[in-house]
Amino acid sequence: MLEGAEFRKASEVFTKDKTIDLGGVKVKLLAVGPNHTAGDTVIAVEGDNVVFSGDTAMKALPAFGSPLSSVKAWLTTLDTLDALKPKIVVPSHGPNGDAKYMADYRSYMQAVGTRTAELKKEGKTVEQVSETLTAELATKYPSAGGRLAGAVRAAYREAP
Repeated sequence: MLEGAEFRKASEVFTKDKTIDLGGVKVKLLAVGPNHTAGDTVIAVEGDNVVFSGDTAMKALPAFGSPLSSVKAWLTTLDTLDALKPKIVVPSHGPNGDAKYMADYRSYMQAVGTRTAELKKEGKTVEQVSETLTAELATKYPSAGGRLAGAVRAAYREAP
């Protein structure tokens, strides 16, 4: 059925943010990232305190799905989401939530970033750091599993 099918080119492109009026309801599109991917987009419904966070904040721990994924950029995105003061956060996966999604992501990324930098400074390889953090964070973040390695790689690249 899809033989010969092609993606339609975007009729409009934005690089930072864009507001669209949907007939009395204004939504703000925000280009953020690189977080999960290089093209992460967040949508805020103005006046309703509803944010569609995509993969930038949800119940599941963050997945660093791109070699461009960045802990620092993701923390900046969380600042942007916090500034929107959402009462409802609609993620791309899982149940709707609230600003706690951002707080949980921030706590996780700060823990990974800080500890990764410490271990890198001690001369540990990225593999050793990943192994150490898997053991250290297992109790606090039991669902980190395979997602932790991507976060460690990103943090390791960014650490001095």
